[in-house]
Order: sequence, then structure tokens, then C-alpha cells
Amino acid sequence: MDTNNIVGGMESEVSRVSVRASEQAYKIIPETLKKAEYQTVTNNNAPGKPVLRASTAILVLIIFLAGQLIASIIGSIFVIIKQIAGNGITNQEDLFQGLTLGGMPVIVFASAIGGAVALAAGANLVRKSLQDNSLFGAAWQTGKPKAIITSVFLGAGAALMYMVISSLLINLFSFEAGQKGGPLTQMAAQPGFGLATIIFLALFIAPFAEEFLFRGILLGGLNRSFGIWWGIIISNLLFIILHFTEAIYFWPAFLGIGLLSAMATWLRLTQKAIGPAVAVHFGYNLLMMGLTVIAKADGSGV
Repeated sequence: MDTNNIVGGMESEVSRVSVRASEQAYKIIPETLKKAEYQTVTNNNAPGKPVLRASTAILVLIIFLAGQLIASIIGSIFVIIKQIAGNGITNQEDLFQGLTLGGMPVIVFASAIGGAVALAAGANLVRKSLQDNSLFGAAWQTGKPKAIITSVFLGAGAALMYMVISSLLINLFSFEAGQKGGPLTQMAAQPGFGLATIIFLALFIAPFAEEFLFRGILLGGLNRSFGIWWGIIISNLLFIILHFTEAIYFWPAFLGIGLLSAMATWLRLTQKAIGPAVAVHFGYNLLMMGLTVIAKADGSGV
């Protein structure tokens, strides 16, 4: 018996078994573990090197923040001019009160619109990847209607869960009654234009602008450059940091923000579309704004 033929046959059989095993493993290994093979899962078919990566995603974020800053400055100037033309400003205290009270809705509204416009402009830098619904694209797609409807209820459920937990924490820890809160909290406490502005922004601006940016462009770009888990961690941390000015006054708010961010990320990755992430954000804000309006109506406060 020729031992060389036997050994060669065994090696050949082992090789065939290994290939079949690798093919089966490839089918079951999550897409999240195939960072090096992102080119095989992208759907945009754009020629040349993909443009959505960490550097371009961060650049879009900077453009977004710059748009907010510039618009808020313009809004502040408008408020100051209006005050000077109206009641007048006699000292710095009058100026500060005018900006933080009556002028805050105008400034915040201008900031939100400026950020949205800047995001639309910055998105042109990665336009080849906007419709890419892989883990390394922006996935600016609507998604399935059923998933969107379900996500709205999931968002409302998350908001309700947060309210229950925060109520328990308020009873366990001492929080200063009537504490000032951030700009958005102060606006929600104002009747009329202030409350109407925050409701409009929370329902029709924030869910779209923030999800298109954080769960779309940022998540896809960071995933491509650093891997899925780091992409998830960094994009979620950036989202939480963006809301730091509100949550710093009431630390349990970080729980609600983190829960919303985690759910939106999960929906974006599993549904391969940004629509469900926008829907869960909308549902979350919808319940929060609804409870705010109810609290204002019965006089119990925010």
C-alpha cells in the first residue's frame, strides 16, 4: 500500500472538510465580525474607495455642531437687537435675563434649524454611502412600515420605563426641588411659545437630525474604521455627550438618554434602515412631551 497516496488522500479530504466547514461558518458568523470584508456587503456599488469612514463621519459631526453654533449666535443677536429696540437694555443683568428667558426659544429653535441645514450640507461629503444599508453605510432608508410602527411603541415604552425608574430614584435620592435644568427644560417650563417650540423640535427635528447623524453617518463611518463594537460605543457616547447640558442637572436623565440611544442603535443594525431608529426616537419624545403637557395642564409642573 502506498503510504504517500494514503496521506495525500487524507490531506485532500481534510482540506475539503475544512472548506465546507468554513463555508458553513461564514453563513452563521454575524456580519459584525467581518469588518475586513465590508466591501462584499456594501450595497451602494459606488466606484472607488468608500467615502464613509471615521474621518468623514466626524467631519460631518463638526459641520453639524458648527451649524448649530452659528445659528444660535445669529439668534442671540436677533434677540438682543429686539430687546434694544423694545424695552431697552440698561445693564448686563437685563441682557442675560432677556437671553435666558424670553429669547431662549428663538435661540434654541435657530440652533436646531441651523444644525439640520448643516447636516444636509455635510451629508454631501458621504452621499455615496447614504443609501448603503450595510453596517458600514448610513442606511438612510425608510425601512419596513411594520418595524416603524412597532418602534414608535417601543420608544414610548422606553420613555415610560424611564419615568418609572426616575420616579423611584427621586424618592431614594434627594434632588433639589424646582432645580433650574438645562435650556430645553427651562423652555418646557415656559407656557406658550417656549413649550410649543420644544414640542415641535422634539417631535419633528431632533428624531430625524440626530438619528440621521448618530445612527446613520457616525455609526456607519466608525464601524468601518474601528470595528462594530467600537463604532457602537463611540457613537452612543457622542450622543450622550450631546445631551450633557440637560442631563447634568438631573443625573437619572442619563439613563433615559442611554436607553433611547441603545434601542435606536439596535434597531438601525437589525432593521438595516434608519427609519425604525427615527421612529423609536419619535415615540420616546412623544410620550415625554405628552406627559409634560399633561403636567402643565393640571398644574403639577414638569
